[in-house]
Parts: sequence; C-alpha cells; structure tokens
Amino acid sequence: MSQGERTEPSLAELRERLHELLKLPDEELFSKSGVGTLSEKRLHAALKLLIQPDRSLHEAAIGRFTADILENGTVTEIQTRSLDRLREKLGCYLAEGYSVNVVYPVAHKKWIVWVDPETKEALPERRSPKTGSYYDALWELYKIKDYLGSPGLRLTLLLMDVRDIRRLDGFGKSRKRRSNREERVPVELAGMISLSSPEDYRAMLLPEGLIMPFSAADLAQAARIPSRSAYTAINILLRLGMAAPAGKMGRRRVYKITEQGELT
Repeated sequence: MSQGERTEPSLAELRERLHELLKLPDEELFSKSGVGTLSEKRLHAALKLLIQPDRSLHEAAIGRFTADILENGTVTEIQTRSLDRLREKLGCYLAEGYSVNVVYPVAHKKWIVWVDPETKEALPERRSPKTGSYYDALWELYKIKDYLGSPGLRLTLLLMDVRDIRRLDGFGKSRKRRSNREERVPVELAGMISLSSPEDYRAMLLPEGLIMPFSAADLAQAARIPSRSAYTAINILLRLGMAAPAGKMGRRRVYKITEQGELT
C-alpha cells in the first residue's frame, strides 16, 4: 500500500462505526456537516462521518463546487436523493482528473413514523411490508448512465435499514397521500456493493440462472423485479456494452451477454 493510501473499511467495520454514530447527540452529528435540506441532514451527516470520520476532509472547495469529502485526490459525494443532481459535478470532477466515489443509500427494511405537523404528535411506527434491494437504485443509475463505467468513477450502494419520518400533511382523510418526508434516520447497514467496471454492473444486474438469450420479461422474473426495472437494467447494460440485441423470440426482443464491455 502506497504512502497516504488508506485501507477501505469492511462492511463489519462500517456497521460498527454506524452504531457508534447513532449514539451521538445531534450537536455532534451535525457539527460542520450541515449540507442539504432539513429532510436530508441526519442521513447525509451520518453517512459523511461513516465514510470519512476526519471532519477536516469534509466540504472541500473544487472550482465552483463543494465536495462532501476530498482525500488524496478522491472526491466522495454522498447523495441521498436524485443522482441526476450530480451530473454537472461529475463532469467537472472527472475532467479535472479526480477519482470520484458516489455513495448512494438504498432503503432495505423501513419503519414508517407519521407525525402531525401541528401537534408534533407521532403515531406508533409500523414496518413497511416492502424489503428493498440494490435493484431499487436502477432508475437513479440510469439518470447518470453516460458516466457509468468511466475511468475514475466508483459507485458505492449502501443497503440500509431506515426510519422514515413523514408528515401528516397530504391529501385525503388520512392526510398521507402525497405527504412530505420530514427525515430519514439510519438504523442499520445491511449490505454494501461497489460498482466501477462494466463487469461490476453486470454482476449486480444479472441474477444467477438467467437463461440466454433473455428478454426483459425473463430478467424481471429471474430478478423478481417489475418489468419497468428490467427494461432499465437492460438499457444500462446496453450502454456499458455488456449486452447486445440478439433478435426476437416470438414477439419479444431478446439480448445476449457480450464477452467484454465497450462503451457505446
């Protein structure tokens, strides 16, 4: 390992670090790390300290942008919302020769807490029946598909259990329809994957046992994802050169896996 290079923490180490961060009082958690809207602050601040505990490396100016973390020529951006907000930053950082790590949390298990915005009274939390997976990040990955597989770019997907605090300020009798999120609070780190090469994306997107050639319906069934997500996954694979059209089987378009990805 070269001088100045640090070893990437393991999942177990990050999980233990998160447990310690969750014990911090708010004034310590948010110290020097208040970027973004109120609804993002807690999750954003916790993830920034999770990835880099040294606050002196936080919020570094690069041109007209401010990077969440800058260490040894590597920019880390924590993005808790839409990845398309990063496109301009990515273009700048990569053009300037920086390596970039985009950290994006994906909700795994979720507990929902409804809060009355007037009385501040909270209803008992309930567990959402849905369990999330890395596939839930597909649409966000598609938004930055032109950068995926670029030299120097890495995406870190964190599969996280969260407490979703929502306001009872929506429509309908329950006031839940189209309501606003107050905050997402991290609870546990369930998993983590790193994506940099086209092969990394192929390993994430294509489940074992998928027949070849495959259609979007085949992928949706094998991965247990909606058809729309399967089409998004195929578009990403096509962009990375990891898949190619292979004609039709009946009325369905089918695709094959290529030997080596080439950006198209």
